[in-house]
Amino acid sequence: MNPAAPSMAVLMLVVALSVAACQPIRAEPVENEASVSQEPYPVAKHQQSAPFDSSKYDNVSVYTIEESLNEGRSLLHVSYPVTEHEAINVNMQEVAYEFIEEYRAASEEVEAAYQEFKQDNGREGAALVANYRQHFDVSAADANMIFFVVSRSRFVGGWGDERAQGYIFDRKSGQEMQVSDLFEDDLYLQRLSDLTRSKLESRARAAIAEIDLDSDAARAKWLELAFEWIREATAPTRETFDNIVFGEDGTIRIRLDNYQADLGLEGVAEVEIAVSEIADLMHTDVRQLLARTSTAAAPFPRPAMVVSGAGTPLRQALQPQEDEPSCREVPC
Repeated sequence: MNPAAPSMAVLMLVVALSVAACQPIRAEPVENEASVSQEPYPVAKHQQSAPFDSSKYDNVSVYTIEESLNEGRSLLHVSYPVTEHEAINVNMQEVAYEFIEEYRAASEEVEAAYQEFKQDNGREGAALVANYRQHFDVSAADANMIFFVVSRSRFVGGWGDERAQGYIFDRKSGQEMQVSDLFEDDLYLQRLSDLTRSKLESRARAAIAEIDLDSDAARAKWLELAFEWIREATAPTRETFDNIVFGEDGTIRIRLDNYQADLGLEGVAEVEIAVSEIADLMHTDVRQLLARTSTAAAPFPRPAMVVSGAGTPLRQALQPQEDEPSCREVPC
């Protein structure tokens, strides 16, 4: 391979290093909404074979909105939390309606493309659909704080992705908390930078080892370039680490959005570390809450997707779903 013409090597490295992965905007529901649950309903506390503290779901209900447009070619399922604090509820409703507005815009564009394709070709374009899903879980909660994980999947015109976003709230004031609020000082930024950089550098070494290069010198050059990208992407700043998802299994998923600009990707880099690797820098109450959650965690099932015709009210409690497929494994 000619080192002066590195396009294929760059492509392989980019794919190996990255994985596909929200300021809310208030949007009002349109008239004749396809379907909206009339009242929030409590999250079901399901039985688990392993020890599981279901108290994190106390005072948390689910509000569900579903739409079916364009003869079923555009489908929406959105679930968002309702808590005891109005400020939290308003915030999470805005997050949900931002997603709904995105869905409606995508539905219009895809439907226009569908009709054009049908007119030009005399047949239907099977991939010209828009399917949007949002569900949430509570990864940790006590009387003072609550951690939500909002997961979204999109399938639009043959393209799809799944992403998760973390939201943390002070249950006393109802104010959204920032990641920095969980730590005693900014020393956590350097720790996160070191941990994420180490994992991404390991990926880079493995990826470049698989690329067919002319010499060890060429390989060293590519590795140096990759490490430079990674150092910039993992800079120890609040902006770098502003999207952290705390899992109920004692893990932290870090999405590096600025990695996208550096590598010219459409996706973002995601790194997973253990809470224990950074717990010593957290405020004591945060550390105790996350430690308690990680020792008694169990996955909470997502609601089954229900497709309804426009105007049909739906009200579906979250119940355990056996063999529920993961959007990370199969298209949703």
